Amino acid sequence: MFCDPPPASMPQQYAHYGSPDFVSINWMKVRYLRWLLRQHRHVVYADVDVAWLGDPLWYLQSVARHYPLAFQTEGVRQFPPVLCWGFASIKATDVSRRLLDTMLDRHDKRPSGSAALDEQVVCNAIVAEDPSWISQIYALPEGLFLSGLGFRGLLAEPAAAAPMHGELNPFTFHANWTTRLNNKRALMAQAGTWLLND
Repeated sequence: MFCDPPPASMPQQYAHYGSPDFVSINWMKVRYLRWLLRQHRHVVYADVDVAWLGDPLWYLQSVARHYPLAFQTEGVRQFPPVLCWGFASIKATDVSRRLLDTMLDRHDKRPSGSAALDEQVVCNAIVAEDPSWISQIYALPEGLFLSGLGFRGLLAEPAAAAPMHGELNPFTFHANWTTRLNNKRALMAQAGTWLLND
């Protein structure tokens, strides 16, 4: 089992961003990824609100030849960049295992009674404290791996004011930067990536 002891129960409904269930699920994800890296050489993870618009696997395999870790990044004016755990490519290397183990160690050994931080906050704190991690992490281009803030890049209107000699051709669209299931569905529908009937 990837989690020892195994989780007593998984929420049976949508877990709202920042809730204890949300944080708990995300740490189970880290443990699961760590377990997968014992079985596989390369793991690609995507949240359920990530729409695949093209096949990024060949691209991520190329990246993995040079960087053991690759993350979608958030459009935030910050350095080091904010790494998004909603879409990640992780190669089974000592470096990758060390990052996941460091994260899990911080989570598991936090002071008694302190609130658990989610995995993304902990990861970004580790990188901010030691920016040498950046040499091992590829920041996936925001034009190819769109965050929710980039939804306008998928809209046909309004037309550009001048002729464009190319077009945005992203691999994925992640409906983050909005919370609640109905808002995520609405954003994905507007971006043309929600294809299910309600």
